[in-house]
Amino acid sequence: MLERLIDDAMAGIPHEKKKMFGCPAFFAQGNMFAGVYRSSIFLRLGEEDRNRLLGTSKEIQPFEPLPGRVMRQYLAIPDSLCEDAPFVQGWLKKSHAYALTLPPRNEKSMRTRKKGH
Repeated sequence: MLERLIDDAMAGIPHEKKKMFGCPAFFAQGNMFAGVYRSSIFLRLGEEDRNRLLGTSKEIQPFEPLPGRVMRQYLAIPDSLCEDAPFVQGWLKKSHAYALTLPPRNEKSMRTRKKGH
């Protein structure tokens, strides 16, 4: 259901879909901006939008795919809040727009960066 919600919201908007954490993740210009993890949608947002989204519900939390491994810039929206499709779609579009402001990433640059560290 959550993957379908993102697919529907992103129809007609350029993006790429891959697996991350064994779950669907969505990318713009090589930057991950959203995905589904367990029973939530995670979104990458700028600081101002993260603060605004956190203020909408106590159920929204920083995205932590593994205990103690919080992913900066990402928030998790539980499926209980995803029933409001316009709410989720609006935040997905903000997440996509934020990813477009980041420097483009490609597979080659990622491999080079990993070798350098």
